[in-house]
Amino acid sequence: MGAETGLARGTACGAGACSCCGNVVMRKRVLVFASSTAERQRVATDAHGADVTLCDTWQALVHQAHCISPDTVRGLVLELDSRRCSTSEIVHFISALPPSVPVVVRASAAPACLRTVATIAEARAAWWVSLERVESVDAVVAELVHVPEQRAAQLLIVARIACGLPMAVWDVVVLAVLLSHRRTSVRELAAMCGLADRTVEWRLANAGLPTARTILGWMTSLYCAWRIDTLGWSHKRAARAAGFGNVELCDASVQRHTGERLLRLCGAGGFEGLLDRVSAGLGLGSLPPAPADPGVVRSPHPGRPTPHRSIFRPRRADAAWWQSDTEIPYGTDHICDD
Repeated sequence: MGAETGLARGTACGAGACSCCGNVVMRKRVLVFASSTAERQRVATDAHGADVTLCDTWQALVHQAHCISPDTVRGLVLELDSRRCSTSEIVHFISALPPSVPVVVRASAAPACLRTVATIAEARAAWWVSLERVESVDAVVAELVHVPEQRAAQLLIVARIACGLPMAVWDVVVLAVLLSHRRTSVRELAAMCGLADRTVEWRLANAGLPTARTILGWMTSLYCAWRIDTLGWSHKRAARAAGFGNVELCDASVQRHTGERLLRLCGAGGFEGLLDRVSAGLGLGSLPPAPADPGVVRSPHPGRPTPHRSIFRPRRADAAWWQSDTEIPYGTDHICDD
């Protein structure tokens, strides 16, 4: 059975039993493809385990996707494993899903996996990437259930900057993007790359790029801008999601790396404007100044910019839920919003 026989082609069993396997189809399932027995056990015993359908093979995942109605899929956690399926199969399978289904890709820091991540990013196929050494699969399922949108800027950033990076530092910068949804130290980045801190800095300097600390600061600022500018989160909520104890610490970090405080940054170009500057800055070695007259419509609510339409291109012609003009459903995460 090919990967293209996914949810889009499935006959949608709906509620009741699947005619081909007899399994009872539950409402709002999270499909998890994990080859590790230990990871599957962690998910099964987690608080959300009752709402998870575990698949230990690629064929089992495709079969489950074929049997379950798209409306009953709450999300998908997909482990990258080149021994079980090719990159093209993964992209075709994910592309068959409705754009409203959150897709999280589990990847290692190996160069081959990162190249697959870049391919998925270019295809706008997934929402975000989870690194196996950083977080467990049960933590990924919990975030997908509660706040799947908070890291959705991740692959937008990868798709914009990856193609123009020098090969000597390509994996370093891509890992910096994947790690910086929460503030990250140079030591953590170097450990993920399997290099010493000085080696990372030496490679970046030889390639004419800014320091690792600067790049990490730019990326964390991008995530903060995304959460306020695109998702409409409050300043406090965006700061806490990025790992800052309060908005003052968040503002100080963003201003140090971008030259602007966070809310002013969101009102003067927002996420898209900062992404343009960061893309240019990686080539110039420093962040160019913000445009003098960005022409951005100010928010009618002081301190909280109006959510803009995302530059995320959905997998189909119909828009993803966050691109609609209706109020964004924030989920049930535990970060205070006031």
